[in-house]
Amino acid sequence: MITKKYEGAKKAAIEEFKIAEKQELVEKPPPPLCCIFGDKNSEFKIRDMMENARKSVYCRTSERYMGYVKKFVKKGITLRLIIMSDGDGPQKQMETLFKTGDVCIRTVSIDQIMDMAGPAEKEAQRKMSSIVDMPDMENMFLLVVDDTEALMVIPIKSNSLNAITSTNGTVVYMMKRWIELNDTANKPPDNH
Repeated sequence: MITKKYEGAKKAAIEEFKIAEKQELVEKPPPPLCCIFGDKNSEFKIRDMMENARKSVYCRTSERYMGYVKKFVKKGITLRLIIMSDGDGPQKQMETLFKTGDVCIRTVSIDQIMDMAGPAEKEAQRKMSSIVDMPDMENMFLLVVDDTEALMVIPIKSNSLNAITSTNGTVVYMMKRWIELNDTANKPPDNH
């Protein structure tokens, strides 16, 4: 009786495999290049990314979004934080919160960020300023978590929080490099 039961299960399994062989394999489509979030969803997404960070957080932020970063106090996470500010108050606040660990916090003035543009970019900005609003660096927020996901609040004048996120490896790498390059480009010369 047991043998008969197993023989029946074997025949049923063979039939399922024959059906499966005839079906086309459908590969899982890649994730979308990016997703756009509106006001509340952007806040939830930023909080979710920071709360679920396991290895590293790279962030460049204006003072406007410091509240999101202040809530993120974890031990054992690499933190690279660039604060766009004309004073060192926000940096001192963050250094007090993040006293230990692999933490690097720097302040860069918005003028320094804007001065990084080359002559051609500056000329284009001058011409375009009469047509469109220029970037609003007070509305800038870049976040890369665990080298797997990136988020950007676009630096356009707005009263709402709109963000673009991506898990695409190339986009994540480019955003992280953008944060790192802005950091190294504005470092004072080493006196050693």
